[in-house]
Amino acid sequence: MKIIIAIAIVVVIVVGSGLGYFLYQKHEKDTQVNTNTNTLVETAKATDDTYQQQKQDEENLKKANDILKNKNTNYKVSAVSTIDDNGFFGLMTGKGLRFIIYDKKDDMIATIPFDKELLNPKKYANTDRALYFDMSVEYDNVNSKDKKAGYWSGSTHTIPIEIYSEEKDGVLSPLGIMTYYGNNKGKYDEYLYEMQNVNLANLANLAILHGDSLRVDITNRNIDLP
Repeated sequence: MKIIIAIAIVVVIVVGSGLGYFLYQKHEKDTQVNTNTNTLVETAKATDDTYQQQKQDEENLKKANDILKNKNTNYKVSAVSTIDDNGFFGLMTGKGLRFIIYDKKDDMIATIPFDKELLNPKKYANTDRALYFDMSVEYDNVNSKDKKAGYWSGSTHTIPIEIYSEEKDGVLSPLGIMTYYGNNKGKYDEYLYEMQNVNLANLANLAILHGDSLRVDITNRNIDLP
């Protein structure tokens, strides 16, 4: 009887161990399958998100270039920010780097020589330092109140800009925008009088609103900046 009981105990232990091992292996296999499935789902979602983002980026670029084309310019941006009710901030490559600003409200275009500082105007806020740049306005009015500011090349009006700004609650606002007359570097002691020029200059200063998305687009398109 003792031998039978001992054999029965051994059988129970062996069967129990085997069943436990089987259930453990099954659990591990199911866990691995679930993990692989989740990974595939996440990878597929990430791939789809990337595709959708690339598609949106291409649509934005086409939209920006269509606007420039409809304005009868030869400009073409290689990277562009988000496009909203203010307009857009773009980068033109090719023969030299230039920024381009499109003011949707006034339907005006201006170009600015490339300067990395314009991608980070926020660091000038709440300081005694001004942000300087030359803004070339396409098809400006030769009889405008700002006609003496900067200099002219045909219908293109290049206006030197000095702008101070402040940041409050994450919002960048201009404190003062000045210019000078003539094409010789001088003291910025003249005001801008035409609101459309003020708006263009302010949009350049507010590039921080579009700067982040423009930087991302520049990176995604593998554009090297000096």
